[in-house]
Amino acid sequence: MARQLYDTQPTFRQALDRCEQILQNYLEQPLISVLYPSLENPSLDETAYTQPALFALEYALAELWKSWGITPDVVLGHSVGEYVAACVAGMLSLEDGLKLISARGRLMQALQQQGSMIVAFATPEQLQPFIEPVQHLVSVAAINGPQNTVLSGDAAAVQEIVKQLEAAGINTHPMTVSHAFHSPLIEPMLDDFEQVASEVALAPLRLPLVSNVTGQLLSVGETVDAHYWRTQTRGAVQFVRGMTTLAEQGCDIFIEVGPAATLINMGKRCLPATDNYWLPSLHKEHGNWQTLLEDMGKLFTLGINIDWAGFEHDYQRQVIALPTYPFERQRCWFKPKDSPGVQQVAKHPVATPPVERSAQRHPLLDTHVALVHPVRMHVWESTLDVQRLPYLKGHRIQGSTALSMSAYIEMAQAATREALGTQTYSLKEIELKKLLLLPEEGSQKVQVVLSADAQDQATFNIYSHAVGAPDQPHDHWTLHATGKIQTH
Repeated sequence: MARQLYDTQPTFRQALDRCEQILQNYLEQPLISVLYPSLENPSLDETAYTQPALFALEYALAELWKSWGITPDVVLGHSVGEYVAACVAGMLSLEDGLKLISARGRLMQALQQQGSMIVAFATPEQLQPFIEPVQHLVSVAAINGPQNTVLSGDAAAVQEIVKQLEAAGINTHPMTVSHAFHSPLIEPMLDDFEQVASEVALAPLRLPLVSNVTGQLLSVGETVDAHYWRTQTRGAVQFVRGMTTLAEQGCDIFIEVGPAATLINMGKRCLPATDNYWLPSLHKEHGNWQTLLEDMGKLFTLGINIDWAGFEHDYQRQVIALPTYPFERQRCWFKPKDSPGVQQVAKHPVATPPVERSAQRHPLLDTHVALVHPVRMHVWESTLDVQRLPYLKGHRIQGSTALSMSAYIEMAQAATREALGTQTYSLKEIELKKLLLLPEEGSQKVQVVLSADAQDQATFNIYSHAVGAPDQPHDHWTLHATGKIQTH
């Protein structure tokens, strides 16, 4: 329940402390002592404390997100969560929201019958024949997915329905709850609860809110009455319909503001499209800060405008003079140098004339010929030698030196610039055909062939030929890379 945030995040802690102060009028035990007890405290399992605690936690998380510049376009709550959503949307003040939710929990705690709840993996329509004979004792409490319906009511009647469902091949799962929420068993407290709801101020919405009662959108400027909260407490939570409404509004980033990722898992089943993003505020298996920082990183990459000043607002930062590191000022550039002993060590020495290179030409390109026919065809022939160009050794595959992608791009770029002039170019396409392994001793002959059309759009091919290999014909060249370059 966000203990790490309470210990380390002032904005979160202040919001939770404010809730505790307001709840002093309604709870016998202080909220913080119930949430974060020094010794085990079973009160949190009592719905009189559970509901206000959930409200306070979710409100504090919403305030934390708000301080970081993350504000919702639409809000949707699930059961107790709708009270927090109404508070965030401006319908309820924090004081009235806590008054309402604490009364809800207190009145439910006082009920004589506690009942039970189960999840049935079927639609409400499939379950209706099993509920109808005992509808005065059991009802649908929530529709959480296409095949996920919660039943709630009298424990004996619910257990009998479980037996019938299992016989019909419908799987069920029991829920750990203190009372049978959203069922006929909570009807005795509804009159008193509606009376409390009539005492709070219900303002027009400042943000759209999706209703649990209908699953439809309540727009900015709309409000509800006390009877709405009575119906919301008794009726089934229309979560599937609500998620569909959010999708219809164009929502594709969903942040769950609660103690776990429960609603996210249900929401994914309601909206199985892969182009949605689901971010939990808290995760049971991860640290609080780890979860939130991962969320912030995802929101940033999605283009959400984050208030970084607000993110750092609660912490003191000290400006320091840089550098604190003593730069060694050591040059790390490779210095190409000829290695006169290479040819003598090569397995198949070959007498090759020295290459006459232009001082202005790229080090990966040696001689250049512009062919007469076909026109606009250029050929560069180079000799790659890892002794002369030691940086080529930096790319190795399974221990062998291989020509890297960046080297192919360098050669193509330099060839284009030399042939077509100093314009602006874009590499539109490159395809590697075959790996080019460079010898550790000796040299590797390479040709870059570039052809250009009248609009200076170029196509290049890069070939290799093993220098001096006796078993390789003179005309046997291997194609390694092809690509296209476009001028601007």
